[in-house]
Amino acid sequence: MRTTIAAALTALLLAAPANAADQPVQTIGDAVRALELSDEKLALAREVIATIIPPDRRLDVLGGAAKAMVGQLRGVDFPGASDPGLQAIVSRHLDRMPALMMPILERHAPDLVEAMARAYAREFSLDELRDIRAFAASPAGNHYLSRSTALLADPDVAAANQAYMAEIVAALPPLQEALRADILKYLASHPPKGKP
Repeated sequence: MRTTIAAALTALLLAAPANAADQPVQTIGDAVRALELSDEKLALAREVIATIIPPDRRLDVLGGAAKAMVGQLRGVDFPGASDPGLQAIVSRHLDRMPALMMPILERHAPDLVEAMARAYAREFSLDELRDIRAFAASPAGNHYLSRSTALLADPDVAAANQAYMAEIVAALPPLQEALRADILKYLASHPPKGKP
């Protein structure tokens, strides 16, 4: 740890521009992250991510995972779920979610993929990334990595997620009411400025 901090401080001092006042402030964390993300590690990590999320199928892969989660929400009981009218309303809103999500996902997909590559480059050593790339190049590795996000739609995973989400949904009303009460109490004693 001391070596990493010393290296980060050295990098900060050596990398300081002559006109430092005109440059953005760089933190020790920025310097440590820069040291950890060598071009070679990033290149390897990007290759691995391209196996998991092929560039020509990026929206299908990322969108498929999001759509699987939305689909699993359909199986979650919510307060009033036995009422057909409420079910229809919830279903209608869930139907709208993919159309809302996909344009947003399309805008953010390049950043999401790059963030994943940077996360891999930080998490794994150069040798580990080489091993992962070799595994990804094998038929079993390619199949495994390219299908890992699709496993969210597997019936067993879907059932487990639905059970988990059902408990979360059931636990939310008291939390929502407590949050609402706390906000109202705070606003009563701290009225927004500029409002009569």
